[in-house]
Amino acid sequence: MGQRGERCTYSTDHTHSVADGSVQWSRQATRDTVFTILEKSPLFLGEKGPAELQGMGNYVLPVLASDGSDKVNGLLYCMDSYDYADNSVFAGEYGWFSFEQIQWYREQSKAYAKANGGKPVPAFAFFHIPLPEYAG
Repeated sequence: MGQRGERCTYSTDHTHSVADGSVQWSRQATRDTVFTILEKSPLFLGEKGPAELQGMGNYVLPVLASDGSDKVNGLLYCMDSYDYADNSVFAGEYGWFSFEQIQWYREQSKAYAKANGGKPVPAFAFFHIPLPEYAG
């Protein structure tokens, strides 16, 4: 990406997606601008995500069966882990998922499990900031 005011472009010959978080957007393009550019590519598999959620790029990518059917064999959750905390207690620290994002994830997981006969669908989650619970 270029400096503010420069034209932002990218090129790829492969399908791709992104997980957002911890990028200093004030020095670059806004998150909305980046996703607007990405969504113009027919090879981009992601989306801006639900408008009612904080952040940009909260979405689920279903992994379909290799037999050509519409059976969902797995899920890839992409979630915006934000950049820095806006809480004065944690000022300067990395941010975290909102309760709304967690609820959104639970609803998505529940819906896919229901469509899978009540059995949870195997999944991976992609996000930029590691969970503090896993800090070393």
